[in-house]
Amino acid sequence: MSSTDPRFDRIVDAYADRVYAHAVRVLGDPDLAKDATQEVFLRILKNLPGYRGEAALETWIHRVTFRVCLKQRKRKSGPRQITPIGVQEIERWMSDPNADPEERFIRNESRMQIAALISRLPPVQASAITLYYMEGLRYSEIGDALGIPAGTVATAIHRGRERLREMLSGEVLR
Repeated sequence: MSSTDPRFDRIVDAYADRVYAHAVRVLGDPDLAKDATQEVFLRILKNLPGYRGEAALETWIHRVTFRVCLKQRKRKSGPRQITPIGVQEIERWMSDPNADPEERFIRNESRMQIAALISRLPPVQASAITLYYMEGLRYSEIGDALGIPAGTVATAIHRGRERLREMLSGEVLR
């Protein structure tokens, strides 16, 4: 995807991997995430001339990604396939986003499993967890991206973590 606007090409280079990773975690399906990523950048290309910088570029991109993923999830149907993952793995991933290389390797091996679990969360919780733990955004930045107050972000992250723990312990069987 390219345009005559050099800003767009820089945006794609800087954010494509992050948008895709967010979409995988929210949607739980790499193919749907690819479609969502393409749709995100098509929307950005279409709306870039009108971007006035009222919100930070990163915030705007996260907001577009969230909206596209929300739309994709509404369209998506059928049961999700979830591969089991250990409680310790998700706790390690959630508690230390700046882990050493060995920890990052372990995290990488199970990222699709984690994405599958996160994709079972409500969209706001899935996005809040992804933006906080994977992107390192602050509550206020996540709130701006999702269009919700920072306190609601904190609640979404807390409830999402609790829901993940329930799924991992087998209390939620869906």
